[in-house]
Amino acid sequence: MVHHAVHDVFFVGIAIAAFLLVFHMGQKLAAWLEAAHEKWKTQHQDTPVQ
Repeated sequence: MVHHAVHDVFFVGIAIAAFLLVFHMGQKLAAWLEAAHEKWKTQHQDTPVQ
């Protein structure tokens, strides 16, 4: 049973690590998209559409 408990802890650890990694990448992606959107807005404000 000890091996089973260790396996559970290991699995939970991997799940938490994966969640944190995805959460961190999601934050970075959101920040990048926000910056790209701001850049796009300012670029299109400078050049009026004919």
